[in-house]
Amino acid sequence: MEGGWDLHLEQMDVKTAFLHGDLEEQIYMEQPDRFTQPGHEHLVLQPKSLEWRFTETEAQGKLWLSQRGHVEKVLDRFGMSKAKPMITPLANHFKLSIEQCPKTDREVEDMAKVSYASAVGCLTYAIVCTRPDLAHAISQVCKHMSKPGRHYWEAVKWIFRYLKGTVGHGIIFGSQQNDPLVVGYVDSDYATDLDDRRSKTGYVFTLGGGLICWKLTVQSIMALSTTEVEYMTVAEAAKEALWLSGLSKELGVEQGGVQLHCDSQSAIYLAKNQ
Repeated sequence: MEGGWDLHLEQMDVKTAFLHGDLEEQIYMEQPDRFTQPGHEHLVLQPKSLEWRFTETEAQGKLWLSQRGHVEKVLDRFGMSKAKPMITPLANHFKLSIEQCPKTDREVEDMAKVSYASAVGCLTYAIVCTRPDLAHAISQVCKHMSKPGRHYWEAVKWIFRYLKGTVGHGIIFGSQQNDPLVVGYVDSDYATDLDDRRSKTGYVFTLGGGLICWKLTVQSIMALSTTEVEYMTVAEAAKEALWLSGLSKELGVEQGGVQLHCDSQSAIYLAKNQ
């Protein structure tokens, strides 16, 4: 809303104020417990801002939110900064299941040398903040965190290669300044989980063209048809739409209803009770 209407935004957070934005003053802090540097216990630390980047575009009122700094550091940390870029988050040939988990002691020892959990954690942080396009791919590599196999690690490296080609991607706010309304988009898959054949629910919502929330989760109920899967997805998204509509109303944005886009005609007929 601030980006779409070119409003003046003020925010105050006293407890964690030093974390937000670039610091204009030099601030120092004591070394936290359990994180002291051996031999340098007498020194202090200089805090840095979070690895977020807010950019005002040429068109007045538009804001671009990305985590380029975070992504570049992650790629460099895991030796993928010079990898060949990919155009998709995950290729179709990655059929991840419990069958790809280590079955021998040698395979377990081999994967113990890989910082798998750290890599997935770095990717998950990007999903939560600015990269919802990674949600499905990360959901696949998170299925067996306690015992990932070599095939899982290859999938993680593929995601890194996708990030290499999309390092500057992010979310833009204010792209539809004349129509700052909440709009939802839903989609699902049917029984694609190779372990238990459960389906997935996915949806995103935009406000004035900018993404404001997204979700990808495994359905708790075993669906028996694609219609049932899509209908349950629409139902979950509709509940989120009601909450967002109420929030928008409190902030002064009135709209009669939330547009919810779905690609299943059968689910649409059910939702309309036709």
